[in-house]
Amino acid sequence: MVDFLPMKEFAENPLILTEGQGIHVIDVDGRRFIDGLSGTFCVNLGHGNKRLAEAASRQIGRLALAAPTLGTSDRALELVKLLLDITPPSTRR
Repeated sequence: MVDFLPMKEFAENPLILTEGQGIHVIDVDGRRFIDGLSGTFCVNLGHGNKRLAEAASRQIGRLALAAPTLGTSDRALELVKLLLDITPPSTRR
């Protein structure tokens, strides 16, 4: 399972990943690991998720970033609406 490694060990013997498939990652030597780290930093919907990649590509083609300190985007507001629709009223402020 891939997880944090002490930096000294990493410097001496780095884990170099080349690709991912679902919950697995593969290193330069072809070894396959369960990815136990990516979910720490992002919503892990699986590596190589074609639907997610296509949706991200469409969005990047429209607007790559709307910095939340300067404004918002129509897609962010659509997400807010979807989340409000599934959130119990008692949890909203």
